[in-house]
Amino acid sequence: MGRYGFGMIAEHGAFLRRPHATEWEQLDRNASYAWKEELMKVLRQYVDSTPGSFIENKRTSLVWHYRRADPEFGTWKAHQLADELAAVTANEPVQVRHGRKIVEVTAAQINKGAAVTFVLADRTYDLILCAGDDTTDESMFRLDLLNLMTIKVGERDTQAQYRFPTPASFRRFLEQAIAP
Repeated sequence: MGRYGFGMIAEHGAFLRRPHATEWEQLDRNASYAWKEELMKVLRQYVDSTPGSFIENKRTSLVWHYRRADPEFGTWKAHQLADELAAVTANEPVQVRHGRKIVEVTAAQINKGAAVTFVLADRTYDLILCAGDDTTDESMFRLDLLNLMTIKVGERDTQAQYRFPTPASFRRFLEQAIAP
């Protein structure tokens, strides 16, 4: 990383490591996660009623996973959960997202697009490459920036300019792009 001067954004935009830096910057200092405690109670009810499901407590989000649950029952419960969370959080600064075998609640002001915009505010770059395989990456793909190249890895709908079918094919592209 340091050799090529790549920066990285992690935790859905909460942390930044600038090119050539060794330390991470915290971008979510002003974000409030007070909503997590109350929503954790709701998610626990769904874990209790959906065998095979579990909760992942991330820094910026809560994620209810149901990939180990019965597929039909898990999908049905996920739709119920997403609807319930949308109603419960209507006045909270959060977003509810139903993704691939997950329902996620995230802080609304923390996202990858906002982090990229923050990084780019202090200088100009010859190329800005944003790649990802999830719906959370779409906030980056929607940015209207000079020299921005966006790449979706996988088959889902996207606003990215380009697509690679697999992580392996994207890695090969990167290896060839940075080869001396």
